[in-house]
Amino acid sequence: MSHELAAPLNAIVGLSELLMAGEAERLTEAQAQHVADIARAGEHLKALIRDVLVLTKVEWGKLTIHLEPLRVADVLKDTVAIVRAPAFKKGEALDLDFPAFLPPCGPTRCASGRSAITS
Repeated sequence: MSHELAAPLNAIVGLSELLMAGEAERLTEAQAQHVADIARAGEHLKALIRDVLVLTKVEWGKLTIHLEPLRVADVLKDTVAIVRAPAFKKGEALDLDFPAFLPPCGPTRCASGRSAITS
């Protein structure tokens, strides 16, 4: 399962990273933001795939879970990146303003906590 999902997703993330690195000066600010959003959403999907695989290993008794603090600011940025495009399609602008420092929440299994918040 992981290869069938990961291979095309890695291609999408890789191409978006190439666009950000090599074509950054040719992209408009809006295009650069969209490409960054694609990369961030792709990374989010890769994390979800890893979560499914980890949960499968936990169910089989082959892995134990380690808890760690959740970086709220990163989750908020990722969430805005994911919902920005649908909002834009509806003619809405979406931005996020929060303090420069947000203490981490914890303890949680970060990937699962991140998935719950962005969902």
